[in-house]
Amino acid sequence: MLPPLLVTLIAHTVLSLSAASVPVLMPMIAGADAAAVIGSFTAVLYASAALTSLSTGHLIQRIGPVTAIQIALFACAAGVLLCQIGSLPALIGGAVLIGIGYGPVTPAGSLLLSFTVPVRRFGLAFSINRTGVPGGIALAGLILPRTGQAFGWHLSLAGIAGAALAAALALGAGRFLDRPIRRPPPSGGRMGRSLVSGLVANLAHVLTDRAVAPLSLASVVYLGAQSCLAAFLVAFLMGPMGMAAVEAGALLAAAQAVGIGARLVLGMMSDLLPSRLVMVGLIGLVIALAAGLTAAMSPGWPGIIVTAVVLLYGASALGWNGVVLAALAQAAPRERAAEISGASTAVAYAGAVAGPGLFALVLEAAGFAAAFATVAGIAVLAALVILRRATA
Repeated sequence: MLPPLLVTLIAHTVLSLSAASVPVLMPMIAGADAAAVIGSFTAVLYASAALTSLSTGHLIQRIGPVTAIQIALFACAAGVLLCQIGSLPALIGGAVLIGIGYGPVTPAGSLLLSFTVPVRRFGLAFSINRTGVPGGIALAGLILPRTGQAFGWHLSLAGIAGAALAAALALGAGRFLDRPIRRPPPSGGRMGRSLVSGLVANLAHVLTDRAVAPLSLASVVYLGAQSCLAAFLVAFLMGPMGMAAVEAGALLAAAQAVGIGARLVLGMMSDLLPSRLVMVGLIGLVIALAAGLTAAMSPGWPGIIVTAVVLLYGASALGWNGVVLAALAQAAPRERAAEISGASTAVAYAGAVAGPGLFALVLEAAGFAAAFATVAGIAVLAALVILRRATA
């Protein structure tokens, strides 16, 4: 039998590895056009994830969170396999399928943990759960540049798809966890009306509720900063900074590893504090500082300073997630955890869609420095709004 936290951790790790695999290998797939294609691929992936995150809350409660996670992993594997074709239409189609898999895993994980973890441990549990995201990106940065050079990017993607399929099959051992959580569908013809009204109500709640709206703002901006880091760091380090592929990938992996530690520390701290909102605002200021320093980087900077800035960016842009999800789960009724988490995650994915898309536009017009400076400016504005709400 698999414990609930292990189920969600495996799912987040494999899905994050799959989502990061194509951008990390994109310099080998698309050559000089890599940065532009990365922006389009990432935007499509997160747009697809947003739609499925918003619309699958009811379905997750019908079939159970573990079963939903298995289906998500199968979809993700199919998307990675499609990307092996290498053409732009295939990459976009693969991004859609990976997004379909990526979207439901957060609401499914929130529902599973809300039924199996005490509220007083939400911060740590949700942070451990979400360490799978930077963990998967770290694995992508550490492994894929090497396997891509040694065996080619086609075989590297095939290995990622195989890992997703293996994880989906292995998690079948955790389906017993679905039984006490499943909810039967509405009787008669009310299911369609219930679904539509529920989606509208959930979106309204996460956008207007005094406790939840600041968390939604943080999620949009911080996930945008996080997505830009994951999607563009390797291209930035290999391009203007002149690093080798393996060195750039290793630095991305190190940033994700530091992000894992930051999530755990912030999660434990949030369980001890009366309010998590001040912490969320302060994290935004650190993201702004790190992105601003990244914008100022040049090839003449000492390696230790470059490493320190990238690690600070990783710690801040990846450290916020568990704290925000724990606060959302605590604010929602347990039986609605998947719906509220799904709606908030869908809103957050607007940042993951708009962030890399805006970054790519600024990059094409003015270069990497202006693009990272844009991330810094948006982050500091959001942080100030959140801190003002927290202290009001």
